[in-house]
Amino acid sequence: MKLDVTRLESVYEMAHDGAQLAATRFANSLERDARVRNTRVTFGTQPETAIDGRSVAVGIDLDGVLDGRCLVEFDESIVATIQRTLVGGQLDASDPALGRSALLEFGAVLNNGFVDGWADAFDADIDVSPPSIEAADFSQMQSTDTGPLELAFWSQIDTVDHSRAFTHCFVPTADCVERLVSGESGDRTIEASALSGFETLLENGVASMSDTLTEMTGIEAETPTNRMEFISLDRLPARVSTGRYRSVAFSFHDTPSGYLLFLFDRDGATTLVRELFGDSTGNAALARDAIQELANVMTSSLLDGWANVLETAIDHSTPAYTEDMGAAVIDPLVVGLSEHQEFAFVFSLQLRSSDPPIELDIYTIPDEDDLLRALRALETKPLEGVAQPPSFTPTEATPTAFAVGELIESDHP
Repeated sequence: MKLDVTRLESVYEMAHDGAQLAATRFANSLERDARVRNTRVTFGTQPETAIDGRSVAVGIDLDGVLDGRCLVEFDESIVATIQRTLVGGQLDASDPALGRSALLEFGAVLNNGFVDGWADAFDADIDVSPPSIEAADFSQMQSTDTGPLELAFWSQIDTVDHSRAFTHCFVPTADCVERLVSGESGDRTIEASALSGFETLLENGVASMSDTLTEMTGIEAETPTNRMEFISLDRLPARVSTGRYRSVAFSFHDTPSGYLLFLFDRDGATTLVRELFGDSTGNAALARDAIQELANVMTSSLLDGWANVLETAIDHSTPAYTEDMGAAVIDPLVVGLSEHQEFAFVFSLQLRSSDPPIELDIYTIPDEDDLLRALRALETKPLEGVAQPPSFTPTEATPTAFAVGELIESDHP
């Protein structure tokens, strides 16, 4: 099966429009403004992390021009609000069925809003099953008839105070995926198998980066999330966590080219510097340089692995260091790509350590044309091991950083 990127863009917008309709129904029912924070497509249905592990979901099955499974997930903190609003007044603890019925009905309204958006776009009817309440276990959403390409459509809807209202997920069947996004050979088509190949390449690179982190700091890190996504560039900043980070950005060039962004949570960055230099964390310049160099070596580890398999040379810039909110850091990178594309395949991954606690989010945002060339090259290349990461010795003589804006200007004069 060949994936047609132009068709993928169209169904992405249908999914976003459906999420908008669901958000409108949420707002009208609860009299609380809501908006779609982001919509994205993931390849494969790796389960998303539930909201602090405390959530409940309402699901429906679809049949017709759209086949598959829809699930709307509510944070436990908003479930009581939904039930009180719809039932009126205080819930009667002696009659839990009333609250359950209200949640079931409301979840069906939101799911149907999403489906109605697609039905309007296709000008066709879509049959839906009766709703059911279940645990928000997205790992059970996988289609039973998985084909060569498995997709999942995700939308996060927030209230006006930026708290999460609900998350919506739609997993189409294999036949539905083919109807939605398959195409004939062309400049914007790629073999579905190439996407799987690149995911494998990414996983190898993540393992190499994790080994690099351990070699440099002695900290063992896990990779709980490793996902390839498709998203509109103008909605990408909302995809990034809203916390304040120490970030390091790079541009890279050849096949593929694009940007690589490291987001270190502030406490985790301090811990990493302490592991590298002992008690030298009071030296701000040294701490900044250490974070830069850590990201620099991990970048080399990842890109060298890609270049090894693709039989090319991928160069990267010197690091651009910033301390800011995550969305503010990624905005300039979006500007750098948006001159010639509206959407992006994004590789989002995490490195996590519990002892000591460290959180590191990494986003790889390739240029679409270069990425498609790399994916076509993978169709005929076996996936072998990645290059070994370069060795690292902590030193104060690390590269001088420049601002993210300067990095973008150097790429796009």
